[in-house]
Amino acid sequence: MHKDPRPLIAAIGGASIDHKFTLFAPLSKETSNPVAKGISQGGVIRNVAENIARLGGKVQLYTLIGDDAEGDIIVDYNKDYMDMSEVNIIEGETTANYIALVKEDGNLVYGLAAMEIFEQLNEEFITSHLPCLEKAEYIVADMNLTLDAFYALINFAKTKSKRLIIIGVSGPKMARLPKNLDGIYLIITNRDEGEAYFNLSEGSDPLELAKAYQQAGATNAVVTNGANPTAYVSEEAEGLVPAKKVENIIDVTGAGDSFSGATIYALSRGWELGEAILFGSANAAGTLKSPLSVRDDLSYEQLLKEYNQLK
Repeated sequence: MHKDPRPLIAAIGGASIDHKFTLFAPLSKETSNPVAKGISQGGVIRNVAENIARLGGKVQLYTLIGDDAEGDIIVDYNKDYMDMSEVNIIEGETTANYIALVKEDGNLVYGLAAMEIFEQLNEEFITSHLPCLEKAEYIVADMNLTLDAFYALINFAKTKSKRLIIIGVSGPKMARLPKNLDGIYLIITNRDEGEAYFNLSEGSDPLELAKAYQQAGATNAVVTNGANPTAYVSEEAEGLVPAKKVENIIDVTGAGDSFSGATIYALSRGWELGEAILFGSANAAGTLKSPLSVRDDLSYEQLLKEYNQLK
């Protein structure tokens, strides 16, 4: 039996069931609004992991689900894409749910997150999984982890020379990240999350935010800025990567996760950071034109074709 040559990517963080409600007309407050409803798999790290897996990556998911039907749905769906053996089922808890209310143009109006279960993504959770994390070359974590979990994970990554990648979830959750980022191989956030982390006013320069992450100890940093260029700094270079202009956006949900997933996959194949970001941008553009959080036409060959069209 041949050994799988692909690097193992451990993905730690949130997995949820997403409920999307799309308005047929502008939102009217304090009354009933007609909508179209869709249900899909969600959670930042789960979305990132599925993107990596669809591109051909070898992924193991570390998350928490409840002992309920929605937890069963998450396991049944994702076992076709990734190793689910390190997923913990918590008795008496409810699987995380996310509710998105979006306008006809696909832009988010309100997002509601029922994710109390993730408060147990703590130091104890990380410590209990260290034997399996030893086998991973890359460890990717979203900001659903607690502060003590990040201290434990960063210390482990430094001690064992693992490539630790952190992905932003929201501005408020940036408070969960330590101020010393030494031991983090790469951090990916949007501009708003960077401003929240450094306690800066709106309108900050994304490239300066990326540099600030590096000055705080991260080896590499990426700061996205919506339809504007993505800023990055690495040990060798810094710069801006233009975002692909997308017409007829269907849904913005999952676009950031698809960017992160494809960028990380490209890095795991040895690409340099600027090119990996362009690969991620191509995937984000494709996701914006899909009603799904993770596009179902995704493959390495397909995305490579779209990437080459951007160059």
